[in-house]
Formats: sequence, structure tokens, C-alpha cells
Amino acid sequence: MGAFAAEKLVFSTQTHPSCPVLVSSAKASRAYAFQSAEFRNESRSAVESVRVVVTLSGAGDKEQVESVSLAAKLARSESRRVELGLGNLRELYRKAKGIDQEFAVVVLSIESVQFADGAEWRAGEPLIYDPAR
Repeated sequence: MGAFAAEKLVFSTQTHPSCPVLVSSAKASRAYAFQSAEFRNESRSAVESVRVVVTLSGAGDKEQVESVSLAAKLARSESRRVELGLGNLRELYRKAKGIDQEFAVVVLSIESVQFADGAEWRAGEPLIYDPAR
């Protein structure tokens, strides 16, 4: 370990440009980095569930801390605050001590979205519109 170890955690949300669901207004608690967050369905279809991921990064490294599927049923254009309880702060601070940097960044993002009609969106898919798919 270098001269510094991460002493501060910075919390943020991140949304893939093509993601049909926006995540915002995350709130922390004494126990969790992401106690709750606001989800908004920006697609034309009803959403059945959302898979979210929490990552910890710093000093060029990125580690997936948690990944969970949430039954977040959202109609078209609907917004809802969802209780998450993700990013255990004790565990995050423990992991951050190994980062050779003043602070570490903890990010909540959407990995995939399952629609009520059975269709699915994944963050890893290319940003090319293909009407044949």
C-alpha cells in the first residue's frame, strides 16, 4: 500500500445512454450507501424488473460489490422510489482501505431491464439500432 489509503467514499449513480430506465436521487443511510433511489421508466413498455449493480472504484481499479434483481414494476413514464439497502458501508470502508488513493467512488448503475412482454435490455449491448432484432 502507498502513502494513502481511501479515507472517503463518494456515492454516485450512473445511467447507460441507451438504458430505458433512469436511476437518480439516491439516498444513503447510516448502514447503506444506497438506501433508496428513484427509478423512472423512459421506455414504451412496462418494466417488470431491474438488475442493479454497485461498484467500488479508485486508483484505476473497479470492483463489483453487489448485484441484485429488483421487482420494480413500472408502467410507461412511471417514476417510483425503491428501497434498496445496497452498499453496506462497513464493508465498503473496509474494501476502500486497500485503495491507494484519497477517496473511492461507489456507483449504483442498471445492468439490465426485464420488460413485462419478456423483452430484455442489457448494458453490454451495442448502441446500434437494428429493427430486425
